[in-house]
Amino acid sequence: MEPIAIAFPVLPGKSEKARQFIKSLKTEHARDFAALEKKLETTKEAVFLQSTPNGDLLIDYYECAHPQKSAEAMAALKDKFAVWMRGEISDITGIDIEAMAKEPMPEQVLLFGF
Repeated sequence: MEPIAIAFPVLPGKSEKARQFIKSLKTEHARDFAALEKKLETTKEAVFLQSTPNGDLLIDYYECAHPQKSAEAMAALKDKFAVWMRGEISDITGIDIEAMAKEPMPEQVLLFGF
């Protein structure tokens, strides 16, 4: 599996919504989220909310077989949960996941102990 991390800027005033969104992936949307992770071949995922002087960031670390293909698949899914999830991410970060999937993945500059 390949590790990948993506930092998403949190729009001003959206940090609490980000917390609630992530919490919902562990509670009321847990089944749908687990099914999505399986579809995307994601084996591990961790999300962090990082406060900085320039605003908050959501940092998404995950491991999957093919990160670029996984991102493209997430952008293309049309099921109700995936559409909802992309909408929530866009509302919290201002980032269009469908457009982002066409961009290169973040550059890995250090990998230790994998």
